[in-house]
Amino acid sequence: SQGRIGESLEEYRQLMRLNDAPAAGWTQIARLLIIQNMRQVPSDRNWKRVEDALKKADLFTPGNINVSILKAEMLATQGDLKGAEKLLNDAKKTNPNSVELWTALTAIVEKSQDTQAAEQLWEEAEQQLSDSVRLRMARAMRLLKHPKDDAPQLLAALAVNTDHFPVRERMRLYRVLTTGLLRLG
Repeated sequence: SQGRIGESLEEYRQLMRLNDAPAAGWTQIARLLIIQNMRQVPSDRNWKRVEDALKKADLFTPGNINVSILKAEMLATQGDLKGAEKLLNDAKKTNPNSVELWTALTAIVEKSQDTQAAEQLWEEAEQQLSDSVRLRMARAMRLLKHPKDDAPQLLAALAVNTDHFPVRERMRLYRVLTTGLLRLG
């Protein structure tokens, strides 16, 4: 799989040399470089390349929450959980309704082994954010990551009162919930 990541990186690099290259390509390059680094022993990791890709992503897509999330992932992988948490909290101040930022922040807090703080943060997110398919899918993923005895009932409850969501969104949610219920048995 390292070979596939390398191949994908090379394709993105070629793409980014084009005059009309999509700005989001730098975000994808950074994501792939982070994955590549995570699969290597710490002494072989090259964070300079990741930082360079993130700088370019930030330059071409300023304020992009995915760049903030990737920077936080990089910091967390380097062992700087507090730095990652601060970065995401700062990004959350300007994007308080981003499900992705709340989810990433909760994951960082969980990595610090503070499950109670992570659960409190998730409860705060659910109060702050309006009901959406993305929020329900994030909740489903949390339930599957930390299953409890009542997880099947909690997953099933996420399928209730969905008529206000577009049909395609509902179908995505139902697929996630069905897959989750099958995983739980």
